[in-house]
Amino acid sequence: MSEQVNIEVDDTSAATDPSHWIAVPPRWAKQIGQEVSVEYGLRTVRAAVRTAQGRGRVVVSRSLQDALLFAGSVPYQVRYAAGSLRIGPVVGLLLGEQRYLLRDEEMDEFRDALSGYASHGGLVIAFQLHGIDWERACVYGLSYQPATKRWKHGRYALPNVIYQRAFQLPAGPVQRLQTLTGGNVFNSHRYNKWAMHELLSTAPSLAHHLPDTRLLASERDVQDMLDAHRAVVIKPLGLSRGRGIWTIRAEERTEWHLQLRQQAKRGPLLVQRMLELAKIADRPWDIRVMMQKNNAKRWQCSGIECRVAGPRGWLTNIAQGGRALTLDNALRTTFGKTVDVAKWEQQVQELSLGICQQIEQQGGHFAEFGLDLAYDVHQQLWLLEVNVRPTCYGFRQLDEQLYLRICQTPLTYAAVQSMEGGRAYDGGTV
Repeated sequence: MSEQVNIEVDDTSAATDPSHWIAVPPRWAKQIGQEVSVEYGLRTVRAAVRTAQGRGRVVVSRSLQDALLFAGSVPYQVRYAAGSLRIGPVVGLLLGEQRYLLRDEEMDEFRDALSGYASHGGLVIAFQLHGIDWERACVYGLSYQPATKRWKHGRYALPNVIYQRAFQLPAGPVQRLQTLTGGNVFNSHRYNKWAMHELLSTAPSLAHHLPDTRLLASERDVQDMLDAHRAVVIKPLGLSRGRGIWTIRAEERTEWHLQLRQQAKRGPLLVQRMLELAKIADRPWDIRVMMQKNNAKRWQCSGIECRVAGPRGWLTNIAQGGRALTLDNALRTTFGKTVDVAKWEQQVQELSLGICQQIEQQGGHFAEFGLDLAYDVHQQLWLLEVNVRPTCYGFRQLDEQLYLRICQTPLTYAAVQSMEGGRAYDGGTV
């Protein structure tokens, strides 16, 4: 049994009837029986079952509302199975620890993600680790108000599914949330570039799509790679969006030794063969593939965009001045109008799916990757980078509706997990 309903709170009898009860439609009451475990996020409370007056009404007592920390005024799904009545979804967005983030005016990114809210409803909470009250199994944060499309401060039940939207969070509290939710904090693990290269290189079907790469231990590594490939790229292990990347060519007589030493002081680096990427108007271009889990919990390709480097650089990242265009446009402009675009797109999608599956085999809960691929001048397809928290602003340049669908998909997946896969907490100290 599963339906979407508006749930009322009965305040009239709070003083005279402090018991936990939930009133449901007659056809539900017959199926459920006299008592049920009511699950809401990571809170579970036993409640008596009553029959509601009126078609399709669900009412909870004030005491049950208080025990669940139930937040009304939004549409919910109700699902009954195996003696438990789950109200939800209750989904969390785990943000970074910056104080300025938890303000309505900072939440535009998530308003786009919630443009499809009507399809799943429920409580969506944006919160930070320091807002968790572990003793009371609750969280202080912002909840989305669909009627106004604004965010409201409050105290809420801990969500049973969490979409991690920040990196460099302390591992202990995140692991605690993983344990409480039964592994339903997704996209919480971020591989650095070297760890990802090692993980993917163990799969024979993927290895030949990976550029020659080494963890940079000394200047000798750079020299050896220059001898082999004539041009290399130096990348910080932990940065994204094209930050900190620079190139060295064998024919250039520059003081790269000094620059390398200065950059190495900021953190570990890797050295990678510099590919001769396909170009449009003498500017390299690459491919961003958005791989996401859909509401059937299966990987799908949600969108493909190509990105051409800006006029004064070689980095294709949109944040670094690149511009977006379609795969069809990029392929035909580069390799000719007779290119079989469908065949090339199939190759891109098959490689992307293989990458997602290989990462998942190592464990961890993922539901979204932004994969950066590229064709070189010889039409060889390469993997450049895997992004666990990708941006998709380039898609907005191509197609506003496609952009919104991509934004919505992780929350739609989270809502399904919350109603079907998320675990409820049964009391005590967490």
